[in-house]
Amino acid sequence: MKNILVTRLAPASRANAKIFYEPLFTVEQLVVERISEPISAAIVTSANACFALEESRIAKGTKIFTVGEKTAAKLRRTGFQNIILSPQNSAESLQDLIADEPGLILYFRGSTISFDFAKLFPNIRDVFVYKTHEIKNFSTYFQKIPYDEVLIFSKRSCEIFHQVITRNNLLEYFSNSQILCLSQKILERARELGFKKIGIFPND
Repeated sequence: MKNILVTRLAPASRANAKIFYEPLFTVEQLVVERISEPISAAIVTSANACFALEESRIAKGTKIFTVGEKTAAKLRRTGFQNIILSPQNSAESLQDLIADEPGLILYFRGSTISFDFAKLFPNIRDVFVYKTHEIKNFSTYFQKIPYDEVLIFSKRSCEIFHQVITRNNLLEYFSNSQILCLSQKILERARELGFKKIGIFPND
């Protein structure tokens, strides 16, 4: 049976595998003001920001650009149906789709992002809806056993994971682990950090 470490609190299942959860940061939701002005679209690149669309009271028919089927599914459950998914599970791959969108676009985002849309497009405005607080060590529930796979969901998560296992002398438990990444960009960052066994996992 495989031992799989998932680096966020997201339900995961795999046949013949034991799943362990170790989130790499905590999330602090911020107060979200009601949006009264007309907007053309919104961007949500993290499931952590989904709550803010409800609190902002934007119309359910608003076009939403997002990353990942799970985030899209979470938005659909709250009534948003006009959802455009990134073609490559990354914020970067939304660029061409967003470039053709006229009018004001709101980017519901956290305090740390890997791709800054507002710097590229003058019609995009940031709306800060949550803060992330990075961990310094794994929880007291962390089991010191060899892990076959580690699931990584963002470039920053990859960096935090590397810092934590290096700082706390845990490299031996991951020496033969396959680092499975959500996108090609994350995989490239994992390679830069020195991980050898890397791959991309399906976001289903």
